[in-house]
Amino acid sequence: MRNYIKYPPFRWREHKGQCIPRGPSFRWARMVTVRLTDCTLSLRLPRHAPRPVSGSSEWRILSQVYELKGRNHNDRRMPSQSWLYEGIVAREWAFYGPWFTGCKGKVHFSLLGLRLAEPNPQINFLHPKALETAALSYITASWGHEVYGSKPYYQAPLNWTPLHELPVPVLCFDMNCIVQAGERFRFVFFPVGRDKLIKISFTC
Repeated sequence: MRNYIKYPPFRWREHKGQCIPRGPSFRWARMVTVRLTDCTLSLRLPRHAPRPVSGSSEWRILSQVYELKGRNHNDRRMPSQSWLYEGIVAREWAFYGPWFTGCKGKVHFSLLGLRLAEPNPQINFLHPKALETAALSYITASWGHEVYGSKPYYQAPLNWTPLHELPVPVLCFDMNCIVQAGERFRFVFFPVGRDKLIKISFTC
């Protein structure tokens, strides 16, 4: 848990050398619940805590049951429109250096529901291979068209790791910007039905 005395949200001096910034604690965060058609998700999620001057907005979890019918992405974001999405929750957390050295970084969290724009009854995302194909398809549709000349802006998947904490298949991998220094992403994908996925992303 962040010590607000040692790691205040103010910058009154420069920090020399390296430091380990502090942000919110997942261990002590309140449990939140997302109600879906076929299941319920529960996770510990720190409250929205961006920098004081940040314009980052929060997506609040609603009390409704999310059916994940989805809507189209922006054409610039996904020209193929091959996936539909539903935003469920988004928060941002600032991380501060010690003794009035200010904000040193931020992490943006989002949780989306996904489904194919054209359903295929032969695909079952509960199967690990189908989940892998779906995750790569979504990443390609969302970022694969962004190039600088003939060079792609992003490299993915990196650090591909299957996770075993849930009773369904789960994938985790990273994506980095390689044209210039920029945002770094970590994604987690898992199914919540034969034709529905959850995508969790951490962006810093």
